[in-house]
Amino acid sequence: MPQNVLVITFSGDHRVMLDGVRAAVEARGARYHELHTDRFPTEHTVTQRTVDGQERFYANTGGDTFELTATDAVWYRRMRLGQGLPRDMQTGHREGALAETREMFEGWLTALPCFMVDRLERVRRAKCKSWQQVLAREVGLDMPRTCLTNDPTEAAAFLSSCPDGAIAKMLANWAWFDDAGREHVVMTTRVDDTTLQHLDGLRLSPLQFQELIPKAHELRVTAMGNRLFCARLDSQQVAGAELDWRHKGRETLADWRAEALPDDISRRLLALLNRTGLQYSAADFIVTPDGRHVFLEANTSGEWFWLEHVSPGFPLSA
Repeated sequence: MPQNVLVITFSGDHRVMLDGVRAAVEARGARYHELHTDRFPTEHTVTQRTVDGQERFYANTGGDTFELTATDAVWYRRMRLGQGLPRDMQTGHREGALAETREMFEGWLTALPCFMVDRLERVRRAKCKSWQQVLAREVGLDMPRTCLTNDPTEAAAFLSSCPDGAIAKMLANWAWFDDAGREHVVMTTRVDDTTLQHLDGLRLSPLQFQELIPKAHELRVTAMGNRLFCARLDSQQVAGAELDWRHKGRETLADWRAEALPDDISRRLLALLNRTGLQYSAADFIVTPDGRHVFLEANTSGEWFWLEHVSPGFPLSA
């Protein structure tokens, strides 16, 4: 067991989930730390320096400075670097400070000798939907037909080949925050006549299009190492959740149930994660009315708090 476990997150992260992880870590005799990236570099600090010809790594998360060595561990969860930098800094200075902040922190994180869930470079590579699609098909997972493009002509041709309809999804899974600090996420949308009339907008922002897959229900498979925790949601029984269950995420927190994942699907999913090198992922599947398991994506830092603390009660912190 590591001496120190450092969680890379931000100050607004899910407290219930993090407290559960803290309890599980401390029960095993390790010291638990949280580095809030929104408080870096203004409050929390990191340092890399050479001591007796060796690179040494230190962090201070608001208390005592501690060293991270090869016997420690890091959970890279969320990044919100530089949010505490003054907004009234001179023009250009804030951008420069933010660039230096990112370079310093990401370099420090990449160079750490610790076991890490997961390495920054692996997370960034695995988030690439194009690469995920290639790997998923190579390991034998069933996937929707897909078109990722900024070419309106290519998009129109693909959409015309989907007689049962199609959906549009963002590539980067980005969120934006309003003036009250509320997070807004762009959900999956169904392609309609309005979408078709505005395909020229792809010249400004590419999109991912997929054929519409009929759903019986949906699965969320949380992978930790070589263990898979599979939960089922009957999204088609919830008004407003049929296309994207996240639209009714709060309302359905207690509706998830443990589900057995077929052995062949488990093997293929683990093969996919092995190819990416990830220790953690949250994979989404559609189960069709005829029983096909259709893989959508593996979220490199996907949420899981409700699957432990609401339903079905998986022991994920442990």
